[in-house]
Amino acid sequence: MRTMDKRSVLDRRCYVVGIFWLLLIALASVVLAAPAVLPKPSSLAYSVDTAGMITAEDAAKIAEMGRGLDAATGAQVVVVTIPSLDGASIEEYATTLFRNWGIGNAEQNNGVLLLIAKEDRKFRIEVGYGLEGAITDGYAGSVLDGMKADFKSENYSEAIVTAYAKLTQKAYEEYGAEIPENVKDVAEEPFWGVLLGAAIFFGLIALLVYAVWGTLKGILHVLSSGRLFQDSVGSAGGGSSGDDESGRYRSGGSGGSGGSFGGGRSGGGGASDGW
Repeated sequence: MRTMDKRSVLDRRCYVVGIFWLLLIALASVVLAAPAVLPKPSSLAYSVDTAGMITAEDAAKIAEMGRGLDAATGAQVVVVTIPSLDGASIEEYATTLFRNWGIGNAEQNNGVLLLIAKEDRKFRIEVGYGLEGAITDGYAGSVLDGMKADFKSENYSEAIVTAYAKLTQKAYEEYGAEIPENVKDVAEEPFWGVLLGAAIFFGLIALLVYAVWGTLKGILHVLSSGRLFQDSVGSAGGGSSGDDESGRYRSGGSGGSGGSFGGGRSGGGGASDGW
């Protein structure tokens, strides 16, 4: 009986030790799988430009906007540029960096990360839990879309500071706080851009109206000339009268720095893309 009890105790110990080693191996695999990211700065920085994509002037604008948002709401928007992901996915890198740095308030999780990998031609907006309602995946995607044209022409800095301002503006709106003029001036479309967009829109409408009117005019001409009925009679009688005239309507084209990070976390919300 005692021998069986000893075996039972030994089996339990082996079972516990086995579980312990399995958990240890699983934890080690998770740690090893996480990409090596930039080390956390010693103090809060609203832009960390290791890929050399932001001018000194625009970095100063970002710092001013970031400090203002942080002071007013506690939210933190940080832009990080890196030369390469070194084989990691942009999503893994962004999530790991966000967690390691602790962007945003720890209780509100109101941080936002704009990560750009220059050589990989990829970027991502990672959003903390607390701002996912304001900066939705769709909105984050639209911000990245707005950066593509400038990035393709290597006009990086202007596109980055504009995207930063748009994200900052959304954070202000989420807290119902007044948006500073320095954020509005960068985030909102310039007047000439609005005019250009309106001109393109009305130009397309005019082309559509012209194409529709051309088709209607042709139909009205056929009806008013009686050729439709003549063609029907001719077809019934086997004749080919009016083929040259009606041929006009047979075919047609289509007309138409200071402070510190707050310890926030992200939940995987945001968007990734490339240029």
